[in-house]
Amino acid sequence: MIVVSGLPGIKHKFFAKEISPVASYLHCYNNFSLPRVDLGMLTEVEYKQDYDTLEQCQAIGGTFSRVFLDQLRKDYDVQILNIIRHPTVSYLTGTDDLFEDDELPVGLDYVTPVTTSSVIDSITLSKLDYVTTLKFEDIIKNGKFEFMGQNFNCPTVHNNYNNLITRYESVVLKRSSITAEMVDQFNNIFSSLNTSFINCHNDPRLPGNVFKELGYQPLSLQEILNESI
Repeated sequence: MIVVSGLPGIKHKFFAKEISPVASYLHCYNNFSLPRVDLGMLTEVEYKQDYDTLEQCQAIGGTFSRVFLDQLRKDYDVQILNIIRHPTVSYLTGTDDLFEDDELPVGLDYVTPVTTSSVIDSITLSKLDYVTTLKFEDIIKNGKFEFMGQNFNCPTVHNNYNNLITRYESVVLKRSSITAEMVDQFNNIFSSLNTSFINCHNDPRLPGNVFKELGYQPLSLQEILNESI
């Protein structure tokens, strides 16, 4: 089984199909993302989607926790690709996923639970030796990526636009109502995740500076939109 995990703003199915074009594919919609279990905040594992639904799948995409992947590796032969991305860009291009979820440590209404859980999952997975981790920006800049010892072309829908976003996403950003102030506030929160989030503030199990953990610097709205639309 091939697993493609990553931050919002990445269309996992395009990468999964590029890697294995004839494989049956399922996008899991964050149903197996369990950051609080990985961090030791919760001990009970409860999947929102039936684990047995994966039996017929040769490729799955979404965001996944270490706990879920460890279970998956017990039952299947698994190859895992973790695509990390600049959190500010992921936030901006994932605005159609806005919703509230009391189970996740959301500090602001517009900071999506999808972005929050995905970025924690990405950090956790990037530290595992059985996971291949790639930067999304490098994939769209180079037009290809290496996985399982092979080179794969970046799907055309993800052609590079300005090294930050893709042509596909430039359409989404034209409809975006996010302001510079909202991006600044998002960056401040993710720069001090373990002190800024409601119900989880000062919890040492949370990542501190998310950008530092992923190897990025925060971006402003102007920088993200530079020459893109």
